Amino acid sequence: MNTDVLVIGSGAAGMLAAAEASRRCAVILVSKGAWGRDGATVTAQADIAVDGRSCREILNIAGGDPADSPDTFAEDIFREGELLGNPEHIAIQTESIAKEVLKLHERGLRFRGLVKCPGHSYARGVWISAVELCYVLRGLLSKTSSKIISHSVACEFCINDGAVIGALFWDRINGEPFVVRARVTVLCTGGAMRLYPYTTAPESLTGDGLAMAYRAGACLRDMEFPMFLPYVLLSPKILAGAAFSHDLAMLTEAHALNRAGERYIKNWDPIRMERTTRDINSVAAGVEIFNGRGSPAGGVWLSLAHLPAGLIEHMGDWLPEGLHGWRYGGVNLKEHLPDISKDALETIPASHFWNGGIEIDENGATSIPGLFAAGEGTAGLHGANRLSGNGLGQAIVWGVRVGRAASWEAGVRTTLPNIDLPSLKDALHVLADPAERRNGVSSVNLWSEIRDSSWRGIGLVRNIESLNRFSDELAVLRGKANIQSARSASLLWNRDLLIAIQNRNALDVAECVSVAAMCREESRGAHYRSDFPHTEDRWARSVKVKRQGDSAVASVDLPEEANGRRKYGMKGGSMS
Repeated sequence: MNTDVLVIGSGAAGMLAAAEASRRCAVILVSKGAWGRDGATVTAQADIAVDGRSCREILNIAGGDPADSPDTFAEDIFREGELLGNPEHIAIQTESIAKEVLKLHERGLRFRGLVKCPGHSYARGVWISAVELCYVLRGLLSKTSSKIISHSVACEFCINDGAVIGALFWDRINGEPFVVRARVTVLCTGGAMRLYPYTTAPESLTGDGLAMAYRAGACLRDMEFPMFLPYVLLSPKILAGAAFSHDLAMLTEAHALNRAGERYIKNWDPIRMERTTRDINSVAAGVEIFNGRGSPAGGVWLSLAHLPAGLIEHMGDWLPEGLHGWRYGGVNLKEHLPDISKDALETIPASHFWNGGIEIDENGATSIPGLFAAGEGTAGLHGANRLSGNGLGQAIVWGVRVGRAASWEAGVRTTLPNIDLPSLKDALHVLADPAERRNGVSSVNLWSEIRDSSWRGIGLVRNIESLNRFSDELAVLRGKANIQSARSASLLWNRDLLIAIQNRNALDVAECVSVAAMCREESRGAHYRSDFPHTEDRWARSVKVKRQGDSAVASVDLPEEANGRRKYGMKGGSMS
């Protein structure tokens, strides 16, 4: 198929990019799952960060503080991202988000209130329903001329003279590979949170786009900062992975405890305590867990038992929609949780968001001609840590912005180069080999090995020993990936084959995280090195990763002088 703009991914960023680009040119959107229902957007539990003044003056939301401003919001993003965010990207985000949210509101997105989350100086969390957001965006995209293809897995980019000119896909429904040739390709495939065994992300978030861009030669940035969400339920098993307990901790006065009953967070942020940002909360929990001071199931405890029972009983009445009445995802939590007025909850930090990723400019262009990217999995906005509400906010602002820029670029690229079909031979082999191999390594078992190894080596707490050990394990895992097998030879809806493809992508992403983490000899944001536990001023620089030969190589432009250091978690600095 031929088109002007190819959009890969159908979360908020993908749908908005396709809708915006379709105003000027032909668009094909390809989704790994059911379009508009696949990806992280629909699962968000969900606030969009907008400065308080704009909440009041533009969105007409009561409670917005007129003392707040886009500039103040930008300072918070830069500071809490540990000085690694791109000031231009941050300014674009804070100055654009209110106007884009207003457009969605006018199309039917309802506001459910305003909340104040850790790291924000003011209440900025415009609470919405993510399911409703996707419904609004599906309606918007349905009114365009965009061609939409669901249940098709992106396998590799098509390259001509160093430029991306489309991509190879596998249609899981009819079992056929197909190619979309495009003047411009926009990648909106999200992060790689399923790299870890504990995650809040849906199963499609396996780093496919990140790995494809890396193999094509794109520059990746800030890959050492996968974001973990603290206080995700670990037990009871029926609720394992639910983020309700995190939301509870952010909206109430919960206490995080180790097995000795100590509020260990006092050692990390004695002022904000459990109301500190998610990077510090997760690292602090990780240190307790990996030093043997965690709960029986391998997590930490979250307790409300210090609060009066009557307060806890009625607390559910004022929690925002989605949590109201002690319900979460439609489940009555009282039927499954212990009596939280007496008993603590076992929780664990779970992989939640990809702070870094593909390096883009102010219009979403990557370092590869013909390739743009938007949303989660792009670098520049968050730095070392993302503030609550900036995940959906990033998808909304940059989806529109990149869709517009891609359509302009498509208008400049008047020719549509031919695809060298023989060059896709290797990619087609990667797709088909596991289905044809009968006695190889089970792709399902390998997926479990990759996640367990990543948790130990590039998870919450790192040091040179764990990183070196992970590097050795990675070589073994890659060897197994080369001889994966599926239980069925069919290309029709073959789940084992899908996992085999995802394993290859996950290993590429894991290597990028590993080399970046090994390069950064300090602790900052979501990256904690127990052998370099301080935050060093000279390391306020981004580590970049590119492919050289068959390996990922990390580099950073450090100043020679060592300006000073501060205790990890003691954040400071400003954009000025």
